[in-house]
Amino acid sequence: MKPKKIIITIFVAISVLWFLPLSFASATTVMLVSFVQAGLLNLTQSMGVILGADIGTTITAQMIAFKLTDYALLMVAIGFLLKMFGKTGGHCPCHV
Repeated sequence: MKPKKIIITIFVAISVLWFLPLSFASATTVMLVSFVQAGLLNLTQSMGVILGADIGTTITAQMIAFKLTDYALLMVAIGFLLKMFGKTGGHCPCHV
């Protein structure tokens, strides 16, 4: 393969993998609306999941927009504090 063709293929693959999670919120919303209409879920149950999917999409978009290296140490510190002082008391319930 030509080097130019490889670069284009790699770029397309990375783009697809990077933007794929952005479409999950829309798919989740469509499925949950169908579940509510079919009576499998009620509206209040579905609203929490839809809000979570939308918040996840927003965070993903912000991660794309911001330079992550500027905030990496802050994210590590927040994760450490949550791990040490969270409800589980520093013990992972999954025993990892």
